[in-house]
Amino acid sequence: MDRIDEIPEIIVKRSLRNLVEFFRPNTWAIISLSSFLAGLICFLIYFLSMKMVLKRLGFYTGLFAILLAISTFFIAGSAKKLMV
Repeated sequence: MDRIDEIPEIIVKRSLRNLVEFFRPNTWAIISLSSFLAGLICFLIYFLSMKMVLKRLGFYTGLFAILLAISTFFIAGSAKKLMV
C-alpha cells in the first residue's frame, strides 16, 4: 500500500489564512463599515471642495477607503466561514 504524504500549504495561502484569522469576523465587519463611511466622506469632500489639492486628496483617499472596505468585507465573510 502506498503512503500518501501531506503537501505543505503554499506560502500565499498560509499568509491569506493568517490575515483572515488576524481579527474576528465582527472586527473585520466594523473595519469594512468604517472605511466605507470614510470613503463616502472623502468623496463628499471631493465633490464639495473648490481647491484642487483637496479634490485630489479627497478622491484618492476615498478611492483607497472604498477599496479597503470591499476587501475587508470579503475578508469578514471568509473569517465567518472559517469559524463555522
